[in-house]
Amino acid sequence: GALTYRLAEEVSSTDTSHVRGERLAAWAQFFYGQEGASNELTDSFGLSLGLRVELPADFFVLGRMDRFDHDLETQGGVTWSAIGAFGYRPAPGVAIALDYQGRIFDGRASQHLIGLHMEFHL
Repeated sequence: GALTYRLAEEVSSTDTSHVRGERLAAWAQFFYGQEGASNELTDSFGLSLGLRVELPADFFVLGRMDRFDHDLETQGGVTWSAIGAFGYRPAPGVAIALDYQGRIFDGRASQHLIGLHMEFHL
């Protein structure tokens, strides 16, 4: 399931996917189900929370936190991840952002990535 909240200057009543002047978007996604081989299914749960804020002068920030537990019946198996970005929109349909992604696997191993993200809408 997913929940989304948007704060905007104008939302078309016939098509809510067309949003003008969007300043804030927040979302939460939940997953509960089973995974694994058919004879070894385990209950799993995932949660993702995110926020995007549009700043003055075409800048924006984005943050997202995920938690996924691959086996609810045992200790461990939990993956945490965090994503953050600070970006700029120099022209319509163009975005450039400096972003960070971090992961923690089972409380031990971690992964940290810093990158430059470029987006073009054609």
